[in-house]
Formats: sequence, C-alpha cells, structure tokens
Amino acid sequence: NIVPMIAGKNVLILAVSVASGRTVEAAIDAINYYGGKVAGIGSIFSTAEDCGGFPVYSVVDVYDIIEYLEEDEKNTENVLRIKNYLAVNGAKA
Repeated sequence: NIVPMIAGKNVLILAVSVASGRTVEAAIDAINYYGGKVAGIGSIFSTAEDCGGFPVYSVVDVYDIIEYLEEDEKNTENVLRIKNYLAVNGAKA
C-alpha cells in the first residue's frame, strides 16, 4: 500500500526526460489521487516547459540543443527539424 508514502506529503517528480509529458501527467494524477501534493518536476532533458500546470526544471532543454547545433552550419537541417517538431507539438520555436 503506497498511500502512507504519499498522503499528505510533498512529492517531487524526477524524470530522465520529459517529451510529451504524458508520463509526468500520469504521475501527477497518481499523486493527487493518493492525497499527495506535487512539489515540482525535475528532469535531465525536457522538450516541455510545463506539464500539468507545473513548470519543468531541467538540466538541459531543447533550446540548449538548438543553440548548440546552430554553432555549426552543417546542422541547419536538423535545427529546422527540431523547430518544426516544436511548432507541431505546441512549443515555442
């Protein structure tokens, strides 16, 4: 039974990566269902700036990757692909 571990507690969601946010949203739902409070969301890499109404704090985000790739002209096509992905999926490009 996980209720005693979550009920009434602040819970930090840690993820390796946050892309679509579906897994984190499921975690938020579970924490709320069991009576916990989401304290925040942290990840190593993220394409999402927020998820489920909470900001996502990441070590590296997609904009860092774009900035790095833009330093070399041979990456132009990949940068355009990433920006297109972001435009299609609702993130700012």
